Amino acid sequence: NLVSCSAQGTFSLTVTVLDTVGNSGSLTINYTYDTVGPTWSSSPVSNSAIKANTALSFAANEPIQSTGITVVAPGCTLDTITPSGQNVITNLVSCDAQGNFSLTVTAKDSLGNSGSDTMIYTYDSVPPGLNASLANNTAMKVNTALSFTANEAIQSTGITFVAAGCTFGTPTLSGQNVTANLMNCTEQGNFSLTVTVMDVAGNAGNLSIEY
Repeated sequence: NLVSCSAQGTFSLTVTVLDTVGNSGSLTINYTYDTVGPTWSSSPVSNSAIKANTALSFAANEPIQSTGITVVAPGCTLDTITPSGQNVITNLVSCDAQGNFSLTVTAKDSLGNSGSDTMIYTYDSVPPGLNASLANNTAMKVNTALSFTANEAIQSTGITFVAAGCTFGTPTLSGQNVTANLMNCTEQGNFSLTVTVMDVAGNAGNLSIEY
């Protein structure tokens, strides 16, 4: 039996024997000594905020066995685990509570060495709320700045200002505040504006307001 080696990696083994008349014969063969299980990188990365039905992918640094793979997140429901090459793929269906949770992925390499890694994620399935700086039914003119404040951090992409018959300037984000100028409306009178933003987990929140 091979008991151990002092280092991971390739080693050379030479076996020598004598036949019955004393002739010596040898065979040298190279092996790779590996007692270290796979290590992992994740997508999304650890400490990300994620919502329900988020795809999760974990990449091992070496080939892994397709059986015996586990992905465990207490308090959360995960979809079927699918191995693909050195990747493990699943889907976060939901969690029982908002906030931080831990997820541990485990698999064995081709030699049977087990490797695990634990990631921390923040489960967030609640869309952001918005408050308007101008009250409902406020009268306004061309080039009026319309500003809305979210109750949590939001993404700079996916921000929309939509009102039938009206056009708006490009929205800008400063902290949790999003602003766009009213450029024009085709008719005088009331219009309904819907502002939509996404939080860092990708939940879309909107506010509809009359002006």
